[in-house]
Amino acid sequence: MRKTLASRSGGVKKPKRSFAPVAACLSLLLLSAFVLSAISCYQLLRLTPPQVLDDEATQQPPSLLESASLQTSDLPTDVPPAYVISLVKCGSNPVGFLDAAAVFLQSVHANSKETPGSGGRYGYAAYAIVHKNCEEHAPLLERVGYTVLVKDTPFQRDDIRGPELRKSIEKALCCGSAEYIKLYAYTLTEHPVVLHFDLDCAILQPLDHLMDAMLYPSHHPRGKA
Repeated sequence: MRKTLASRSGGVKKPKRSFAPVAACLSLLLLSAFVLSAISCYQLLRLTPPQVLDDEATQQPPSLLESASLQTSDLPTDVPPAYVISLVKCGSNPVGFLDAAAVFLQSVHANSKETPGSGGRYGYAAYAIVHKNCEEHAPLLERVGYTVLVKDTPFQRDDIRGPELRKSIEKALCCGSAEYIKLYAYTLTEHPVVLHFDLDCAILQPLDHLMDAMLYPSHHPRGKA
Protein backbone atom coordinates (compact mmCIF):
# COMPACT_ATOMS: atom_id res chain seq x y z
CA MET A 1 0.00 0.00 0.00
CA ARG A 2 2.82 2.44 0.88
CA LYS A 3 4.63 1.58 -2.33
CA THR A 4 1.55 2.29 -4.40
CA LEU A 5 1.01 5.71 -2.81
CA ALA A 6 4.65 6.63 -3.25
CA SER A 7 4.59 5.70 -6.90
CA ARG A 8 1.46 7.70 -7.47
CA SER A 9 2.77 10.84 -5.73
CA GLY A 10 6.11 10.62 -7.52
CA GLY A 11 4.48 10.25 -10.86
CA VAL A 12 2.68 13.61 -10.79
CA LYS A 13 4.32 16.10 -13.22
CA LYS A 14 3.83 19.88 -13.22
CA PRO A 15 2.90 21.43 -16.57
CA LYS A 16 5.72 23.41 -18.25
CA ARG A 17 5.25 27.18 -18.74
CA SER A 18 5.63 28.49 -22.27
CA PHE A 19 7.19 31.96 -22.89
CA ALA A 20 6.66 31.82 -26.62
CA PRO A 21 3.62 34.19 -26.65
CA VAL A 22 5.50 36.80 -24.57
CA ALA A 23 8.54 36.66 -26.83
CA ALA A 24 6.35 37.00 -29.88
CA CYS A 25 4.66 40.10 -28.45
CA LEU A 26 8.01 41.73 -27.62
CA SER A 27 9.35 41.01 -31.09
CA LEU A 28 6.23 42.54 -32.63
CA LEU A 29 6.59 45.70 -30.51
CA LEU A 30 10.27 46.12 -31.43
CA LEU A 31 9.50 45.62 -35.10
CA SER A 32 6.72 48.22 -34.95
CA ALA A 33 9.01 50.76 -33.27
CA PHE A 34 11.70 50.18 -35.90
CA VAL A 35 9.22 50.65 -38.75
CA LEU A 36 7.84 53.88 -37.26
CA SER A 37 11.36 55.24 -36.76
CA ALA A 38 12.31 54.43 -40.34
CA ILE A 39 9.18 56.14 -41.66
CA SER A 40 9.89 59.27 -39.60
CA CYS A 41 13.47 59.48 -40.86
CA TYR A 42 12.31 59.02 -44.44
CA GLN A 43 9.76 61.82 -44.13
CA LEU A 44 12.33 64.12 -42.52
CA LEU A 45 14.81 63.53 -45.32
CA ARG A 46 12.13 64.20 -47.92
CA LEU A 47 11.16 67.49 -46.28
CA THR A 48 14.77 68.70 -45.75
CA PRO A 49 16.72 69.66 -48.89
CA PRO A 50 20.15 67.98 -49.16
CA GLN A 51 21.89 71.36 -49.41
CA VAL A 52 20.48 72.40 -46.03
CA LEU A 53 21.77 69.21 -44.44
CA ASP A 54 25.22 69.78 -45.89
CA ASP A 55 25.28 73.39 -44.69
CA GLU A 56 24.25 72.41 -41.17
CA ALA A 57 26.87 69.68 -41.03
CA THR A 58 29.72 71.97 -42.05
CA GLN A 59 28.56 75.14 -40.32
CA GLN A 60 30.75 76.27 -37.41
CA PRO A 61 29.95 78.87 -34.76
CA PRO A 62 31.40 82.28 -35.60
CA SER A 63 34.59 83.20 -33.83
CA LEU A 64 35.18 86.48 -32.06
CA LEU A 65 37.20 87.66 -35.04
CA GLU A 66 34.41 86.87 -37.49
CA SER A 67 31.65 88.35 -35.36
CA ALA A 68 33.59 91.58 -34.94
CA SER A 69 34.37 91.69 -38.69
CA LEU A 70 38.08 92.00 -37.97
CA GLN A 71 40.88 90.78 -40.17
CA THR A 72 43.49 88.52 -38.61
CA SER A 73 46.25 91.00 -39.31
CA ASP A 74 44.27 93.89 -37.80
CA LEU A 75 43.65 92.41 -34.37
CA PRO A 76 47.05 92.85 -32.72
CA THR A 77 47.26 96.54 -33.63
CA ASP A 78 43.67 97.77 -33.62
CA VAL A 79 42.22 95.91 -30.63
CA PRO A 80 44.93 95.25 -28.05
CA PRO A 81 44.29 93.09 -25.00
CA ALA A 82 43.66 94.93 -21.74
CA TYR A 83 45.91 94.26 -18.75
CA VAL A 84 44.17 95.32 -15.56
CA ILE A 85 45.27 95.74 -11.95
CA SER A 86 43.24 97.01 -9.03
CA LEU A 87 44.14 99.15 -6.05
CA VAL A 88 41.69 98.13 -3.36
CA LYS A 89 43.46 99.10 -0.16
CA CYS A 90 46.10 101.74 0.37
CA GLY A 91 47.87 103.69 3.06
CA SER A 92 49.38 107.12 3.18
CA ASN A 93 52.68 105.86 1.73
CA PRO A 94 52.27 104.86 -1.94
CA VAL A 95 55.80 103.49 -2.39
CA GLY A 96 54.92 99.81 -2.01
CA PHE A 97 52.02 99.50 -4.43
CA LEU A 98 53.47 102.08 -6.82
CA ASP A 99 56.68 100.08 -7.23
CA ALA A 100 54.68 96.90 -7.79
CA ALA A 101 52.46 98.59 -10.37
CA ALA A 102 55.49 99.95 -12.23
CA VAL A 103 57.26 96.57 -12.27
CA PHE A 104 54.15 94.81 -13.54
CA LEU A 105 53.58 97.31 -16.35
CA GLN A 106 57.23 97.10 -17.39
CA SER A 107 56.95 93.31 -17.57
CA VAL A 108 53.89 93.62 -19.82
CA HIS A 109 55.69 96.10 -22.07
CA ALA A 110 58.83 93.95 -22.25
CA ASN A 111 56.83 90.96 -23.53
CA SER A 112 54.66 92.80 -26.04
CA LYS A 113 55.16 93.80 -29.65
CA GLU A 114 56.19 97.23 -28.37
CA THR A 115 59.56 95.74 -27.44
CA PRO A 116 61.58 94.58 -30.49
CA GLY A 117 62.96 91.10 -30.10
CA SER A 118 60.48 90.09 -27.40
CA GLY A 119 58.67 87.70 -29.72
CA GLY A 120 55.31 89.15 -28.72
CA ARG A 121 52.79 89.87 -31.47
CA TYR A 122 50.20 91.67 -29.35
CA GLY A 123 50.12 95.18 -28.01
CA TYR A 124 48.49 96.10 -24.74
CA ALA A 125 46.35 98.63 -22.92
CA ALA A 126 46.98 99.10 -19.20
CA TYR A 127 44.20 99.89 -16.73
CA ALA A 128 44.18 100.43 -12.98
CA ILE A 129 40.85 100.12 -11.17
CA VAL A 130 41.22 102.26 -8.06
CA HIS A 131 38.82 102.14 -5.14
CA LYS A 132 37.27 105.45 -4.25
CA ASN A 133 39.03 105.37 -0.88
CA CYS A 134 42.38 105.41 -2.72
CA GLU A 135 41.46 108.07 -5.26
CA GLU A 136 44.26 110.37 -4.08
CA HIS A 137 46.82 107.95 -5.58
CA ALA A 138 45.22 107.85 -9.04
CA PRO A 139 47.51 110.56 -10.51
CA LEU A 140 50.59 108.52 -9.57
CA LEU A 141 49.31 105.48 -11.44
CA GLU A 142 48.50 107.67 -14.44
CA ARG A 143 52.09 108.94 -14.46
CA VAL A 144 53.34 105.34 -14.51
CA GLY A 145 51.25 104.68 -17.63
CA TYR A 146 47.87 103.35 -16.52
CA THR A 147 44.42 104.48 -17.54
CA VAL A 148 42.79 104.89 -14.13
CA LEU A 149 39.18 104.01 -13.37
CA VAL A 150 38.07 105.26 -9.94
CA LYS A 151 35.22 103.09 -8.69
CA ASP A 152 33.28 102.55 -5.50
CA THR A 153 32.15 99.16 -4.20
CA PRO A 154 29.48 98.06 -6.70
CA PHE A 155 26.89 97.29 -4.01
CA GLN A 156 25.81 98.26 -0.51
CA ARG A 157 26.38 95.75 2.25
CA ASP A 158 22.80 96.18 3.45
CA ASP A 159 21.59 94.97 0.04
CA ILE A 160 23.12 91.51 0.57
CA ARG A 161 20.24 89.11 1.17
CA GLY A 162 22.11 86.35 2.99
CA PRO A 163 22.51 87.31 6.66
CA GLU A 164 25.73 85.32 7.13
CA LEU A 165 27.44 86.88 4.11
CA ARG A 166 26.16 90.32 5.03
CA LYS A 167 27.70 89.92 8.47
CA SER A 168 31.05 88.45 7.43
CA ILE A 169 31.84 89.98 4.05
CA GLU A 170 34.03 92.75 5.45
CA LYS A 171 36.26 90.08 7.02
CA ALA A 172 36.62 88.11 3.79
CA LEU A 173 39.93 88.07 1.90
CA CYS A 174 42.08 91.11 2.59
CA CYS A 175 39.73 93.99 1.92
CA GLY A 176 36.17 92.74 2.28
CA SER A 177 33.54 94.13 -0.06
CA ALA A 178 36.03 96.56 -1.63
CA GLU A 179 37.54 93.58 -3.48
CA TYR A 180 34.52 93.56 -5.76
CA ILE A 181 35.71 96.60 -7.70
CA LYS A 182 37.62 94.02 -9.74
CA LEU A 183 34.31 93.17 -11.39
CA TYR A 184 34.54 96.46 -13.29
CA ALA A 185 37.09 94.73 -15.52
CA TYR A 186 34.06 93.19 -17.24
CA THR A 187 33.00 96.64 -18.41
CA LEU A 188 36.03 96.99 -20.71
CA THR A 189 34.07 95.52 -23.58
CA GLU A 190 35.97 97.47 -26.23
CA HIS A 191 38.83 94.99 -25.77
CA PRO A 192 38.49 91.42 -27.08
CA VAL A 193 40.52 90.06 -24.14
CA VAL A 194 40.72 91.48 -20.61
CA LEU A 195 43.23 90.03 -18.14
CA HIS A 196 43.14 91.00 -14.47
CA PHE A 197 46.29 90.54 -12.39
CA ASP A 198 47.25 91.07 -8.79
CA LEU A 199 49.85 93.73 -8.12
CA ASP A 200 52.45 91.18 -7.05
CA CYS A 201 52.55 89.52 -10.49
CA ALA A 202 54.96 89.89 -13.40
CA ILE A 203 54.81 88.68 -17.01
CA LEU A 204 57.90 86.60 -17.84
CA GLN A 205 57.13 85.70 -21.46
CA PRO A 206 54.64 86.72 -24.17
CA LEU A 207 51.10 85.43 -23.65
CA ASP A 208 50.43 85.10 -27.38
CA HIS A 209 49.39 81.45 -27.10
CA LEU A 210 46.68 82.45 -24.63
CA MET A 211 45.43 85.30 -26.83
CA ASP A 212 45.48 83.13 -29.93
CA ALA A 213 43.46 80.37 -28.29
CA MET A 214 40.74 82.85 -27.33
CA LEU A 215 40.66 85.01 -30.44
CA TYR A 216 41.19 82.70 -33.40
CA PRO A 217 38.72 80.02 -34.54
CA SER A 218 39.59 76.47 -33.54
CA HIS A 219 40.36 75.42 -37.13
CA HIS A 220 42.93 78.22 -37.51
CA PRO A 221 46.58 77.22 -36.87
CA ARG A 222 46.90 79.89 -34.19
CA GLY A 223 43.60 78.90 -32.63
CA LYS A 224 45.01 75.48 -31.79
CA ALA A 225 47.62 76.92 -29.44
